[in-house]
Amino acid sequence: MCTRVECCEEERLSDLLYNWFQLESLGINDSLSGRSETDEKIIQKFEENLRFENGCYVTGLLWKREPVDLRDNFHLAKRQFDRFQGELKTNSFVRNQCEEIIKFQKANNIVEECNENETGYFMPYRSVVRKDKSTTQVRLVFNCSSSKRGDLSLNDYLEQGPNLNPSLLDVLLKFRIFKVVFCGDIEKAFLMIGIAEDDRRYLRFLWNMNDKGKEYVVLQMNRVLFGSRCSPFLLRATIRYHVRKYLERYPDCVDMLDNALYADDLCSGAETVQEALSLFAGAVSILKDAGFHLRKLCTNSRELQALWIQNGLSNDIGFEQDCKLKVLGLVWNLDKDCVGVDVTPLLNSLESMGNTKRSVLSTVARVFDPLRFISPFVVRVKKLVQEIWERGVD
Repeated sequence: MCTRVECCEEERLSDLLYNWFQLESLGINDSLSGRSETDEKIIQKFEENLRFENGCYVTGLLWKREPVDLRDNFHLAKRQFDRFQGELKTNSFVRNQCEEIIKFQKANNIVEECNENETGYFMPYRSVVRKDKSTTQVRLVFNCSSSKRGDLSLNDYLEQGPNLNPSLLDVLLKFRIFKVVFCGDIEKAFLMIGIAEDDRRYLRFLWNMNDKGKEYVVLQMNRVLFGSRCSPFLLRATIRYHVRKYLERYPDCVDMLDNALYADDLCSGAETVQEALSLFAGAVSILKDAGFHLRKLCTNSRELQALWIQNGLSNDIGFEQDCKLKVLGLVWNLDKDCVGVDVTPLLNSLESMGNTKRSVLSTVARVFDPLRFISPFVVRVKKLVQEIWERGVD
């Protein structure tokens, strides 16, 4: 049990450090300056295989190599499934939320039961609880990097694909330049894209269906999931392909969606309310044609908000005093129209951790500050990290 927790902590710290190093390169390394010939071939192959049917786009996984040698990891997934079921017995809130998720996904053909004897890949998973979220407070996160020692995982067989997102720094800076700004996100963006039938058997997982009278049933994903190596590319490449079909009709909207849509978050604006309304309405229409739905809409303009409501584009979220929303990881105060960094998780982390090398490194890696609001603090912590390593302190 201790070993499992320790490994999990190692993975979390590794992910934190990777994200921190990526953030540190903003404005220094230009990943958008050009794509390689290999990247272009990946994009071309993806677009050739992409198809639109039954109201949504359908694509295959982005294979780096044929999965004929992908080993069966059923027993590993089964052990983690049993452990997860034990955890659910002690947490009725998470259990009920997970059951509702699977019930909804089965009803909407996002997952389906399948033949457990057919070869494929089984994904372990865990729940992530975020009670601060206004919509989805519990998510099932799949681990496509799971494999037995010495074997390759599903993610090892998949290409990551080129990064087609705009620069995060550019999106945030432009978001602060416009007089009238707005943001929103695409509801369940990954799940709005279908997976080709031949690839679904590599996206299997175990679930406990109490009404079936079985220990477990085998389900498989019919849609793109959050957790596979190629999923971010599949989402962005699908949206990119779709919106460019509207270049002649909505050139300004296409430009906005190309340069202000980061993953599934839209952050943009205009100089006037009418221009903002036109841009936003066009974006809603374009994305709706692909089965995507923009939600959680907010703006710094009361006039634009009123027009949204009048045109049936949004519900009134209000301009309460000190109303704060998360925008690409930063905190946006709508009432004062200013953005900043939420240091509460950082302070909580400091209070809960001991005085160790790991705790210092973990703390600095948790800082998400692309606009460098708290750089003076971060620089001092980096200096501390450097001194700890130089002195060989544990």
